[in-house]
Order: sequence, then C-alpha cells, then structure tokens
Amino acid sequence: MKENVKRQAHQSYYNLNGKRLPGVTTVTGVLNKPGLLDWASDCGKRNVEWRDELESAGDRGTLAHTIIENYLLGKKTSYKDYTDIEKIHAKNSFKSFKKWHKAHNIDVIFVEQQLVSEEYQYGGTFDLYVSYPDENVFELIDIKTSKGIYPDHYYQVSAYKQLLVENGHIVDRCRILHLPIDTSDKYYEYTDINYGDFNVFLSCLSIYRNRR
Repeated sequence: MKENVKRQAHQSYYNLNGKRLPGVTTVTGVLNKPGLLDWASDCGKRNVEWRDELESAGDRGTLAHTIIENYLLGKKTSYKDYTDIEKIHAKNSFKSFKKWHKAHNIDVIFVEQQLVSEEYQYGGTFDLYVSYPDENVFELIDIKTSKGIYPDHYYQVSAYKQLLVENGHIVDRCRILHLPIDTSDKYYEYTDINYGDFNVFLSCLSIYRNRR
C-alpha cells in the first residue's frame, strides 16, 4: 500500500485526557455492507483479486480528495505513487468537482479538518466546511467517489455535523457531493441528512465499544 495512503488511513484522535478515540469511518465499519459481497463476487467473475481492487478504489478516492484539497489550498499534487488508471479516475472526479465549484460561490473555512467530540468520545476528519456569502449559510460537505451513495454515508455526515456543532461552528446544511470516476464530468448532490441518521451512528458507536 502506498505510504501517503497509509498516513490518511491511520489518522488518530485523542480526547482531552489523552485517550485514543475511534474515528467516524471506523465506527460505521461495524455495519454489514451487503453491497461489498456483490462487488467481491463480481470481481471473482472478472478474475480480479478483490483485495487489490478494493485497495485501488481506496487509493483513487484518496488521490481525488488530495487533488481537491490542494486545488482549494493552491498547492500542487504529486502523482508519483499512483497507477495510471488511479490517476485517470481521480482526475475525472476532480473535473466534476471543478464544475460544481464553478457553479457555487463558496468561501472555504476548513479543508480536511480533524475534530473530536468530548461529549460522545469519537473523532473524525471531514472534507469541507464552507460558507455561502450570498445566502449567509454554513455548510458541511462530504465528498464521495464511490460507485454509489449508501446509508452509512449519511450516518458519517451526521457524525461530522455533530463534531462541528459541538466545537462551536454553525451548520445550516449538510451535503454529500458524489463525484463519479467516469468521464461524464457530472456530479450528484444529496442534502436529505436528518437527526435520525445521528441516532444510528450512536448505535454503531455503542456496538463498536461493546465489541472492544
């Protein structure tokens, strides 16, 4: 696995007492994901090793996030650790993001920001926290490059929202921004995150702790 991917995959969170806390994606990892079984079966039919396919999908997602982060921060992105297909897919997602960005007047407040919940004892790193100066709206944006949008994505966003609110930031709206890896330069937006999603996340957190 690539070194820069390892650094992203093993982020650590600690509370004020120095105790290590689980991250949002680790917590939602307790959920059964039947779609992964279908996907693994499809890999077998195509004579593709599913572990390699899964790692590559994660790597292209990491690269897409890195490209977007560096674009917003005015930095250059290094592609030397990635395969040609990973670079192509990540750049396709980035093209879709640039189209979305051009259509929305935003001021970026946080990019890839880590926060911790002292109340619920978990941590997380969310993609974007922005304001819309024309609307006076503050929004949390979670970027996805996966094949589709799944229920656990909503649970994750609700947990990120709690992190922001608990740490004194206004969140008027949440958005899942889906950036496909194909060449269509389309993007899809989902804003129907509700309070019940956070209750599901808390249930996942309880299951995670009981398994420890």
